[in-house]
Amino acid sequence: MFPEKIKITDELIQLIIDTRKEHNLTAYQLSEKIGKNKSWLPNIENRRTKNISRSDLYLLFKNFADEENLQPEQYIVKNLPRNCMIELEDGVTAPCYHVKEMLGVDSWEEYISLSPEEHNEEDEFYENRSNDLREKDISASVYRLSNILSTKLQNFDLDKKEDIIRYIDRMADNLENDFDHTLDIYGLPYCPDDPISQESNAKTDYLRLLESLSNSNSIALDMMCSRSFVYSFIEGAPYEIYEFFNKIENWKNLTDPEDEKLYYALEDIKNYQFCVFSYIEDLAEYNKIFKNTLSIDYDLIFSKLYEIFRLYIKVAKMDYSFDLPIPDSNSNISELHQKTDKIIFDIEKEMRSRYRNRNSLW
Repeated sequence: MFPEKIKITDELIQLIIDTRKEHNLTAYQLSEKIGKNKSWLPNIENRRTKNISRSDLYLLFKNFADEENLQPEQYIVKNLPRNCMIELEDGVTAPCYHVKEMLGVDSWEEYISLSPEEHNEEDEFYENRSNDLREKDISASVYRLSNILSTKLQNFDLDKKEDIIRYIDRMADNLENDFDHTLDIYGLPYCPDDPISQESNAKTDYLRLLESLSNSNSIALDMMCSRSFVYSFIEGAPYEIYEFFNKIENWKNLTDPEDEKLYYALEDIKNYQFCVFSYIEDLAEYNKIFKNTLSIDYDLIFSKLYEIFRLYIKVAKMDYSFDLPIPDSNSNISELHQKTDKIIFDIEKEMRSRYRNRNSLW
């Protein structure tokens, strides 16, 4: 954000003086407190020192910033006069009010106290800012997000931190897999400043509805994922876990040992069977919330389930048969689930018996 070497301005000197006085520190005391010689800060305040390194500036304000759970640069910008000019990296300059917004420390109370002319001036600056500053705005937003995550993580124990990191990894996966749709979802104002920032009945009601929405979305996403797996498997989508039918079609040309081919093919079947019944269960929950907006093509998904059982039995050269009906919305799905589990159990039992003495995956 700031350049490596920062010019010491009158506004910066005044901020240093005001801050140390607020904390009942002399210039000598503050110098020693941060590990500098006693004359270091007096030389700055008396304008004998013309420039300061970024690291020293951050060191000077770090403890004060920590008290407000801010990064040093956020603390500095938050407390500088709104209209002073701030030098950023690469020679870019911007008024403090714009840098406050970049770093997420702008004050709403300060903003609404501005005159109409001042509002117009700030709006006009934003609309006409240089491309270099627009790039800085983007970098600042990424930087701000990183700081928020780092600050929030400090409030939790290690187990909770690991849970949070899993969520963050999932966000990164979402962005990598489908950037546009992820932005559309994450960009929604789930927790706006009003009413979230103030304790009130409105906030309590909003958070209750938000939790309900979150639960509904979670149910919808579970349904969408299980549904996607089922139809990807049927379609034979170009991903290894969906290539069961391609494997069966080219069974004799596959170079893996027979027991391994049978083992992994049955794992594919297990995955499909699991997702079929997960889909039925998830869709039932989904339709409770969204009022029966989707239906299941029982004929398609169970015809495929029975087909893959028969194809497997054939390539495994098993003497085994079954006769199960295609269900509908009135069928006892739990009972059918048990029967398909029994088929898988019988197949596994025979495979284990067949390959038990061969150092096999079985």
